[in-house]
Amino acid sequence: MGYWLKDTFRPKMTSQCQCGFQLCSFNCRSLKSSVAEISNLCDSCDFLCIQEHWLLPTELHILNKLHEDFYGLGKSAVELTSDILLGRPYGGTCILYRKSKAQCVKSVETYHSRVTAIDINTNYGLLLLICVYMPTDYGCHDSCEQYSDVCAQIAALYEESSAVNVVLCGDFNCRPGSRFYDLYIQLCTDLNVVESDVNRLPNSITSFTYCNDSGTVTSWIDHFLCSRAIDNLIADMNIMYHYITSDHKPLLMSLGNIGVSGAALGSLGVDAGIGNTCIDIDTVRARSGVGDTNIAHGIGTTVTDWKHCDDYDLLCYRCALDDELCKINIPANLLELDSEDVAVSDGVKQSLDTYYNSIMDSIKTASVSMLPSKRVMSHYEQYITPGWNDIVSDKHAAARAAYIEWTFSGKRRNGPEFLAMQKTRAAFKLSLRYCR
Repeated sequence: MGYWLKDTFRPKMTSQCQCGFQLCSFNCRSLKSSVAEISNLCDSCDFLCIQEHWLLPTELHILNKLHEDFYGLGKSAVELTSDILLGRPYGGTCILYRKSKAQCVKSVETYHSRVTAIDINTNYGLLLLICVYMPTDYGCHDSCEQYSDVCAQIAALYEESSAVNVVLCGDFNCRPGSRFYDLYIQLCTDLNVVESDVNRLPNSITSFTYCNDSGTVTSWIDHFLCSRAIDNLIADMNIMYHYITSDHKPLLMSLGNIGVSGAALGSLGVDAGIGNTCIDIDTVRARSGVGDTNIAHGIGTTVTDWKHCDDYDLLCYRCALDDELCKINIPANLLELDSEDVAVSDGVKQSLDTYYNSIMDSIKTASVSMLPSKRVMSHYEQYITPGWNDIVSDKHAAARAAYIEWTFSGKRRNGPEFLAMQKTRAAFKLSLRYCR
């Protein structure tokens, strides 16, 4: 059975929205030596995510002067607490964005030099764009801990955000079979994203984003990871091999039928981003691997995992629920019931119970067959966190105290109380994820 969404469910389209926009990721290995190529990339995209700019904190103002049509914001990896700086100022991330879209862009504090993020208000809802430069594997335990820490920071950042969709791009410094690959896959699962570039470009034998200076080693370690709703909007994906100032190649992604929106945040419903879509319920059920025989066993042993539900899941759930509700027959004695009747017969009460149970069964059937779920073995097991007392409890207490202080200050969205609340909450979520 198919369902066509009405035009009211389409996102609001303007001429700017119909054109879409382009995003680019580039590990430039020193911004100062790649100014010309970065300027060329700005001509080809609307949002440019840069890794390893190697700028000092006092030099970040250069980001606003790279192109006359672009603003920039970023993080420096250099600490100026020491009087003497040793070695090169490696690392650092930044995002350049077109001035014409500045009114719909908001900086997001990440508290980490390897991560820079912005919120973009689009006609498909709030989009969180994250630029990341992951740690390199030096074969030691510290490298693995640093990689896990950055993954936790990104997951906490998205969980704290009110964004509907996320685009995570940058240099991930891992490939299939490497030591960090399991952490990379777990990050994709936590964010509920897909490898948009890997799914569209040729295999890793012919495609690469990194080539060492001698040209003997190549690998594909730069990626675009997108929410499924954004992945469906991708019109083109390219690796720009003709850029030569860095050992990495820029990755350019073009999105269609999406644009920045001047609407107030939160004005878009859950239907934004779906468009004019036809959903075949039987096909979706078949692809999900959940049949009618599994539904009876799933109810009571699993609960809906709302954290990993996206717009497409909710759309399929709504259509499946409509399909199930159409199968319910409303008892005739309920339709004939007068609202002014005081006395209700036992037959009417039984009909009400049957009608109510049928509706609840329809909701359970649709949710089990269409929404992601997690298994719960007991009522309390899902709340047990190994290592809580040793690792999490003090950070939870600090986060709670900061939240109470922020509440007493009037819940202002700025000021020291708000910053303290954000920092302690991020630290709490990071420690909680480490335990899990």
